[in-house]
Amino acid sequence: MRTRLALSTTIAGGLLLASTLGAAAQDGQPATLVTGSVTYPEGCEDTPEYTECPGFGFEASDPRLTADGVVRIDMVDSDGADPVEFAVAVGQSMRLENPDGAWSGTGTNVAVFGNDGKLLDRSTIVLTGEGGYDGLTAVIFGDGEAEAFEALIYGGEMPVAPPVPTE
Repeated sequence: MRTRLALSTTIAGGLLLASTLGAAAQDGQPATLVTGSVTYPEGCEDTPEYTECPGFGFEASDPRLTADGVVRIDMVDSDGADPVEFAVAVGQSMRLENPDGAWSGTGTNVAVFGNDGKLLDRSTIVLTGEGGYDGLTAVIFGDGEAEAFEALIYGGEMPVAPPVPTE
């Protein structure tokens, strides 16, 4: 059951990062805000290293992110203190493909479940474009509870984070 709950959390979040990315463009095209929904697979397969879930799909307002693919997840769950029943932290990798290109990348998710249902279910996934999407990045923010997502597609790569402060 927790695998299904963790999988439902692989698409979660808000658009906090979008304001920091600016309007980068590829070939003069502006950054694009995308909305969509998620189709979760019927079943997943456990391996010693991760859980693989083929049949993952996106329906999006931008055809570049309407795609089918595979998501792999690894998670840590823990019991919580009231009002938290348990929490799940997920590391994930994803590959989406459609006839015009593909997207691949990684992300994180946190889901918190309380005695009265989900309290939080958010994730962020950064995908790099391939084929017809080469040179593009898609940053996906989703809401696992609503099975919906928002994304920003822009030209260029995600900046590398600066070193962590030591003081």
